[in-house]
Amino acid sequence: MARMLRAILGLAIVAALATSASAAVRTDTFSVSLNGENDLMGGEGTGWNNEFVYYPNTDWWNMWFYDDPPDPARWKHFTYDIILYMELTPVLTEVAINWSTLAYGPNPGQPPLPLEMTLEEEQAQITRYVIYSGQPVSGEHLVGEFDLRGLNPEWVSFDMRNYASDNLGTMAMGTITHECLPEPATLALVALGGLGVLLRRKRK
Repeated sequence: MARMLRAILGLAIVAALATSASAAVRTDTFSVSLNGENDLMGGEGTGWNNEFVYYPNTDWWNMWFYDDPPDPARWKHFTYDIILYMELTPVLTEVAINWSTLAYGPNPGQPPLPLEMTLEEEQAQITRYVIYSGQPVSGEHLVGEFDLRGLNPEWVSFDMRNYASDNLGTMAMGTITHECLPEPATLALVALGGLGVLLRRKRK
C-alpha cells in the first residue's frame, strides 16, 4: 500500500511540475479612446482579436485576455497600472476589471461575447469589479491590486465606459497582470504532506 501511494504521489508531482509553466504570471497591455457619448474612437492591445468589444446591455467596452482553464480550486491575484487622459473635463468615466464565470464554461478560443446575449446571461457569465468611477483629471493614475478567491477564471478583461457628455472623451492606457495561485507545484507539496501523514498512520 505504501509503495502504491508513493508511486501515485510521484506521478502527481511530475504532472504538477509539467503544468507549472501554464500558471506563469501574465501581463497584458491595452489602450482605448472613447468620446463623450461612449463611442469607440480607437483601441488596441494584447487581448482577444486585438479589439475592444461593445456590450449594449451595460454600455461597457471590453478587451479580453486569456488566462488559464477555469479552476474553482485555485484563485487569482490581479494588479493594474492605468493612466486616464481627458480631452476636456468633466466627464463621468468608469473603469473595471472583469472575468468570466463558470456559467460560461470552458472555451479557450473565445471569451463570452455579446452577440444576442441578454442582460441576465451577461450578468451570469461576466463579473465586473469597478476600480474607478468619477470625473478624472487628465493624467490620473490608477494603481492597485486585489484577489479573486474561489475561482481561477479562464478569461479576464479591462473594461471602460463613459456617460453622455459634451466633452471630447477619455483615453486610457496601461497594463493588467493576472496570476493564478497557488502554483501547481505548491499543490503537489500539499499533497505530499497529506500522503506523508497517511503513510505514518499506516505504519502504526
